[in-house]
Amino acid sequence: MLIDRYNEDDLTISFDAAYDVFKKATEYWLNKFGMHDWEVYIDCKNQPGYYAHFDINWEGKMVQIDISNAPETVWTEERAKQTAFHEVLEVLLFEQKHIMETIKDEDARLEALEANRHELIHRLMPICLTAKAAGY
Repeated sequence: MLIDRYNEDDLTISFDAAYDVFKKATEYWLNKFGMHDWEVYIDCKNQPGYYAHFDINWEGKMVQIDISNAPETVWTEERAKQTAFHEVLEVLLFEQKHIMETIKDEDARLEALEANRHELIHRLMPICLTAKAAGY
């Protein structure tokens, strides 16, 4: 007979620990994706139902990421890392949305989307090739 003694509460961490893990993971992914031209501010906010939320100033290359310190938010180290990765990807891919919303001329919009797609490919290639060389 199998008895499952796993308890998710055993893996939970404090908000302060989650904040530190989130901050470190955010910095890691920003560097990994070569996003050195961005100013990123990290803060906390009581936002039930969300692990994190971001506000972006595209032209100024600034982003404010707020992570949830709501009492009902359950943090684990893995959740903090995944949330940081998610938020960095949101910023990385935001230009797609920006292009769609701001360039009205269809030909210019398609050209800008294609240029952005190639930029994303070039940002991802070193990461994927490094992973391949490591046997992944």
